[in-house]
Amino acid sequence: VQEGGNFQSPMFFVQINNDEAPSLGTTTMKWNHSTGDVWLHPEEMYELSIPLYERGGVSDIREIHLDLSSNAVQSSTIIYNSTSKECTSLNNYLEIESCGLTTVGSDDYFARDGMFSISFNLKWGYDPDVNLRRLPLITLYDQIGQSNQFELSSLSWRFSGEITIERESIEFIFADSSSSEIGYFVEPRTVFD
Repeated sequence: VQEGGNFQSPMFFVQINNDEAPSLGTTTMKWNHSTGDVWLHPEEMYELSIPLYERGGVSDIREIHLDLSSNAVQSSTIIYNSTSKECTSLNNYLEIESCGLTTVGSDDYFARDGMFSISFNLKWGYDPDVNLRRLPLITLYDQIGQSNQFELSSLSWRFSGEITIERESIEFIFADSSSSEIGYFVEPRTVFD
């Protein structure tokens, strides 16, 4: 057969195993920057790693839908497509730096264990609710459309876009004098820095 493919780019597959929908792997899923109570802030880069298992090999995973805050009003869904090997964000304030699905423990095309990793940052303007503990939800689809969905409660997180300005760093300048008092009463049209 001419151009019959090779191990890296096969022409076709023959399935021997019973097929199952993809599921979560057995290794630890984690935020790569923190343990414990996780707070995310605008304009900082974050990484997330989620182990996956597919009986027919992780190459059988067609799409991954990861909603970083499934319990919020505003969707924070990221969609990974295995054909294009690209991620798309459905939230204007969620920017993806990189993402990918790799095999774990083997470079075999049919390796059953994989790791979905994503690097992203949240922009100013993201949903500012500091009281909401956000619950990630992942949905995995294989090539024939079977799917599984899992809540990732161990990866719950909070977001804060609030900033703190140290009082000592603030200085008011009126005409030729300056002061660092906590507050001032000024007349209308008073010019100050």
